[in-house]
Amino acid sequence: YVTVNNEKWTEDTYAFNNNTVIKIIWKDAGVKYTILSGDNQTYEVDSSKDIVIKVDGNLEKLVKVKLDGIEVNSSNYELKSGSTILTLKSNYLNTLEPGIHKVEFEYNDGYAEATLIVEKSDKTVKTVEKNNKIVLIVLLIIIILLIAGVVTYVYKKKHKTVQQQQ
Repeated sequence: YVTVNNEKWTEDTYAFNNNTVIKIIWKDAGVKYTILSGDNQTYEVDSSKDIVIKVDGNLEKLVKVKLDGIEVNSSNYELKSGSTILTLKSNYLNTLEPGIHKVEFEYNDGYAEATLIVEKSDKTVKTVEKNNKIVLIVLLIIIILLIAGVVTYVYKKKHKTVQQQQ
């Protein structure tokens, strides 16, 4: 092992006939902990449901929680012991883009990974459709009022011209 920034890295050296030597180091990921529950959950955007994921790793060894490689601010989740029980809050989940996300648990001696699927809710789609219908109705009313205004203007102008000719 080689130590880099207080982390264990594995080292291998390869030599070739032409006197070329390649040294490769990689981070030792440590123990792969098991997701006990909550893997492959689907979250519907705009729901008020929190997501709970349970990992068999010791909570005291947990260093950070990441989503898609980016550390999640601790205000966006709660942790409980009993292994590690992570609750991602709905207000945070509602900020995520629809798609497949990787939830990563980084422990001082290992890691765990869970998958989270975020989908648009039917409620969101229906709201957008409803808003689109309202916009179309308002536009239709504006167009009708404009046409009525033009017709009235033309009628008055013709009527005024006819009265002036008499």
